[in-house]
Amino acid sequence: MKWGLLVRAKLIALLGMSSAAGLARADEDTDAWGAAQSSNTREAYESYLSAHPFGKHAPEAFRSIVELDVATSDDVATADVAKGVPGVDAY
Repeated sequence: MKWGLLVRAKLIALLGMSSAAGLARADEDTDAWGAAQSSNTREAYESYLSAHPFGKHAPEAFRSIVELDVATSDDVATADVAKGVPGVDAY
């Protein structure tokens, strides 16, 4: 009976510590994601993914990088097309 209580107490202590560590990691993940969103740059999202490759917001970070890349390529393509159209100034 004594051993059962001791084992149970150890498990509760271990689970409590891992929960606290998990909450700290979740807070770090949330803070890093907020910083990446505020910057809204490829570099910021890559930094988030470097620190949290399996983080809660990793799929969103990947999607944001792709969206930024597409927007950048669209801007370049539009500017290149506009250069060839008489009377249209490229931005």
